[in-house]
Amino acid sequence: MKNLKQKKSKQWYRNNTEVIDTVRYCMQFRLTEKETHKKLLERGYNIGIRTIRRIKKEQAIPQRLDEIVEQESSAFIIESIDRLDDVEKKADKVFDESKNDYVKLQALGMILKSRKDKAEFYDTANFIALLGRKLDNKNDPLEKD
Repeated sequence: MKNLKQKKSKQWYRNNTEVIDTVRYCMQFRLTEKETHKKLLERGYNIGIRTIRRIKKEQAIPQRLDEIVEQESSAFIIESIDRLDDVEKKADKVFDESKNDYVKLQALGMILKSRKDKAEFYDTANFIALLGRKLDNKNDPLEKD
């Protein structure tokens, strides 16, 4: 008689959320591969250490990409807000120096438009998170001079 045990595919763990969640949990608490292996054995998964390394590697890449995207979008938001501030200052200067009512109305329209655009940037979640981190750093007692 042939052995009726079915052979697992090489990457069966990709479809098993419990295995991936357990490895993520162990990564968050910086457990070693042996400790992660014990946790998986406790849950009934006999996985080799090389497979655990593979899962860790696959899980680490998206986290890095998320951080890069977050940093780039935060930099874009801050740069855009700075540019809108410059536009507002120049339009304010034109408004103050101009004697023509039409030019004053155009400058006033630019000021209002830049403020509206800035408000949209301030409402984004990335900006709020960035601002929260900056405030946390200011309130950190170890950062005081």
